[in-house]
Amino acid sequence: MLWLAGQSLNPRATTFQTEVMWGVLMDNQIRSIPVSLALDPMTPVHQMGRVYGMGDETGPGGDPGSVWSTRNGTLIAALEGVDKIALRPRLDQPGVQRVAVGDRPVDMAINREETRLYVANQFSDTISIVDLEENRSIMDISLGTQPMLEIHERGERVFYDAELSLRGWFSCHSCHPKGHSSGLLNDNLGDDHFGAPKRILSLLGIKDTAPFAWKGSLSTLEDQISKSFRDTLLHADNTQEKALEIGAFLRTLKSPPSWRTLRDEVDTDQIIKGKRLFRDLGCQECHRPPTYTSDGRYKVGIQDEAGEADFNPPSLRGLSQRDDLFHDNRAHSIEAVLVDHGHPDPTAPPITQKDLEPLIHFLLSL
Repeated sequence: MLWLAGQSLNPRATTFQTEVMWGVLMDNQIRSIPVSLALDPMTPVHQMGRVYGMGDETGPGGDPGSVWSTRNGTLIAALEGVDKIALRPRLDQPGVQRVAVGDRPVDMAINREETRLYVANQFSDTISIVDLEENRSIMDISLGTQPMLEIHERGERVFYDAELSLRGWFSCHSCHPKGHSSGLLNDNLGDDHFGAPKRILSLLGIKDTAPFAWKGSLSTLEDQISKSFRDTLLHADNTQEKALEIGAFLRTLKSPPSWRTLRDEVDTDQIIKGKRLFRDLGCQECHRPPTYTSDGRYKVGIQDEAGEADFNPPSLRGLSQRDDLFHDNRAHSIEAVLVDHGHPDPTAPPITQKDLEPLIHFLLSL
């Protein structure tokens, strides 16, 4: 059996209080998949194994990570975002027991008798020992003296802390894994209304890309973070200091690299041609080098469910790492953006196949 930890983000749910509180928006779960199904490429994802919840009305389950299944059938998961491990003794019945451990438990090991669980805690730099017969933590072993943290290091800890969200269902990391993006849609108040879910943007290299949000309505990174605390995480306390800390952390994150560059699949001649086309077609009027974005809002020939047609252009850096494009993921490739949607100007003559190849090669090199 293959066990996978993950989170399920519901694009049809909103960040309205009750939908966050009861796990309608984000569910924390472990999936069991028979190896035969995992190896069969024809198996539909929704039919792939069974799902077991790690968060419920009894407590949070934010950011499940490492998973262990014992011989007696107990399922154990490290809940990285809430500093606990979750134990589910009976898979055929609901109910999760939680044991507090160190700060951000990221890995686990178990003794041969399956009576002791050893939990590695990243941020507290400790090993927690859990008695599995009594389901309690019996010892924390320090792995060294803890240094004074710089502001960006404190921000990293806040970024991964699911307990800052309502009932501990998710953290910033849940939608922005390691600062990047899940690529999924989320219906929050980033655009100041519900009913028009937007693609989650990457935070890598974000320090150079003001203004923020799809509407470009927030001028500073700290404004964007505070709004996310208030309207997405539904964090009720004052967030000014935490916003400064997360902002400092995000400013340390570099832009996502091009996979073509990493794989040494760059054709210099094609890039030169593509860059010239990018300029001649007017793409850089909105996506200006070197950040390949700009501070304005532009009509791009499409609108969201609320009728909004003006958007701030996201940076094109790391475009090769995105599967779906536009605010609602309606385009499934760069070619679809340029050909099917006629971007950037649907009234202009369509781009030829001869020009399409070098332009896409250039975009994938960013």
